[in-house]
Amino acid sequence: IRDRGIQHLAVYVDDMDAALARFQAAGGEVFSSPHELPALEKGPGNAFCYARAPWGTIIEFITYPSPQPYEQQTALRRWKPPERG
Repeated sequence: IRDRGIQHLAVYVDDMDAALARFQAAGGEVFSSPHELPALEKGPGNAFCYARAPWGTIIEFITYPSPQPYEQQTALRRWKPPERG
């Protein structure tokens, strides 16, 4: 953990494998293969992965394409970027 400044930056991605491949090609270091999101965020395709940018910042890649349990109880939704196409 850093004493000052940012601890890590999270980035939502639509395609985890493609994002990690591009990150590595740009000089980033991926710490492990993606992990399933735990507990209430668990679902098919929901995953996260930590990596280090060439300048040292820790980046969390995250994706959650599967519905979340709370979506059955409210119209509110967790923000995710609009699809690009």
